[in-house]
Amino acid sequence: METETGHRIHTLIPLAGFKAILGIDDQEDALSRYCLITATYTIEQYCCRKLFEHRHFE
Repeated sequence: METETGHRIHTLIPLAGFKAILGIDDQEDALSRYCLITATYTIEQYCCRKLFEHRHFE
């Protein structure tokens, strides 16, 4: 995910997926992005590691 200024932001799931799960419309993008980033950071701090999304192929 990237901000309006082009900075890369790490989250566990994409913003669109987060909004779909919660049933949030596009008017709440700023609040949704804040909640997603904060939740990702909190989970990583609790686990004491950086979590990344990887796609596995067999």
